[in-house]
Amino acid sequence: MLLRRITEHVKAQNWTAVALDFFIVVVGVFIGIQVANWNDDRQRTANERLYLERLYAEVMILREERGFYDRIRASNAALLVEAVSFIEDETATAALSPAHCYAIADMSYLTAPPTGLPTATELLSAGQLNIIRAPKVRAGILDFYQEADRASDLIAEISRNSVNLSRLYPDYFTIRLVADTSHNDGFDRAVQCDEHAMRENHTFRNQLHDMTFAYQIYNGRGVQKVSKSLHDLHSELEIVLSKAKTELAP
Repeated sequence: MLLRRITEHVKAQNWTAVALDFFIVVVGVFIGIQVANWNDDRQRTANERLYLERLYAEVMILREERGFYDRIRASNAALLVEAVSFIEDETATAALSPAHCYAIADMSYLTAPPTGLPTATELLSAGQLNIIRAPKVRAGILDFYQEADRASDLIAEISRNSVNLSRLYPDYFTIRLVADTSHNDGFDRAVQCDEHAMRENHTFRNQLHDMTFAYQIYNGRGVQKVSKSLHDLHSELEIVLSKAKTELAP
């Protein structure tokens, strides 16, 4: 109808009316595009907020799950250093504590803590990470997965070269199954060791030093570094979500 009216105005050489009709068309198209862009932006913002909230919840759960590994691995790393110092001290007369003996017997179990973030994996797999517009959050996700991949490779390499000292030197350890309600299965191991025999065996001491060094690398670069990256991602998510809540507040 508008095209017919423009045609009529052209035939009548009513250039003012033609210009007015074109102006109406241009303004209408412009408004239509702006409304469409506004709707698209609104939908993208809603989708982004949904993904951020899902990711934040998953990060919180993963931090709690990794917290156990962080505490135990850091504790074992410290106990191993103390045990090495004790065994190297030829003047020491006390016995190694059960905790130190347990750490030595357990030092070859180099498990990889969980790293799963389903929402981040979904976005990366679909090539839609850019739906999250906060650059530091995007960078945090990529950094976390990069650190997790590096840690996985590192742990695999250390595990290939690790030895179980309690099995290699069974006469140096006394291991007994004991009831322990703090564990889900209700059991644990009580470990005692012969620190005098350990101190007198040069080969054992070399292996203990080597394995203790490997455990420090495992803990520092394979466990704690990934958790630090996860902590940084958590901080960035809190900043972005806090800002979003402030902008939506009345």
